[in-house]
Amino acid sequence: MKATLTEEIRKTLVARIQGGHYQPGERLPGEVDLARELDVSIAPIRAALGQLVTAGLIHRRAGSGTYVSPEPIQHELATWTSFTQELRRLGVLFETKVWCFEVVESVPDRVQGRFTRLQSSSALHLERSVEFDGRTRIFTRSWFRDDVTDLPSREYFTAGNSLYGWFSQQGEEVVFAETKLQVTSMDDELAAHFDADWGTPVVLLAGTAYTRSGQIEYSETFYDHTSFSFTATYATKTGSN
Repeated sequence: MKATLTEEIRKTLVARIQGGHYQPGERLPGEVDLARELDVSIAPIRAALGQLVTAGLIHRRAGSGTYVSPEPIQHELATWTSFTQELRRLGVLFETKVWCFEVVESVPDRVQGRFTRLQSSSALHLERSVEFDGRTRIFTRSWFRDDVTDLPSREYFTAGNSLYGWFSQQGEEVVFAETKLQVTSMDDELAAHFDADWGTPVVLLAGTAYTRSGQIEYSETFYDHTSFSFTATYATKTGSN
C-alpha cells in the first residue's frame, strides 16, 4: 500500500531527527516553512507534526514553537529513589510546586487498598509537580502516616527536597518498598497539570514504602512519557556457602 503524504512527511522528519539534522532541544522550522520546503500544503505538515508530538519525538511550547524532545532521562525503577535527588545528580535544573499539603480524614478506595492502615485513620496528603525546560514532567500524589514523625513543612517540599530524605532524618529509614509500573492515560486533572490533552499517555509508578515501624507511605507518581525511560535492577547472591 502506498504511503500517504502525511506518512511520507512524518518519515522525512523522523529521519532528520534520528539522523541528527535536527538536534535535541532545537526549534523546528514553522509549518509554513516546512510546507514550502517540502512543496506540500500545510494540512499534511500539521498532521505529521501531530503524530510526532504523540510519539514524544517533538513537543510544542505555547507562543514559542515546536522543538525536538531531549533524550529521555534514565530513572531507576525503585520506590525509594528520589526523583528530585536524581535530577540534581544529573544536573537538571527544575522547579517544584506544591499543590496540596494537608491532613485529610478519608482517602480514596484505591489508596485504602494499598495502605490498609489508613482505613480508620487520617493521613497527610501531598500533591506536587516537578517542572523543567518550561514543562511539567512529573506529578505525584502521596499519602503518608501523620503519627510517625514530626511533619515537614510545605516549604521543605517546595525547595525540592525528598520525602524519603525526611523519613531518614527522622530515624524512619525505608527498609522495604514495592513499585508497580503501568502506562495509563491522563484524566482531566492530570491533563491540566501537564498542559496536555485528556487521554494522553502517561507513565504511572504506584508504590508503597515501609520502615521498621510498618508501612509509612503510598504514592502515585506520573511521568511525562516523552521525558523518561526506566531501569530495573535485580541481583541475587552467588557463590558457595
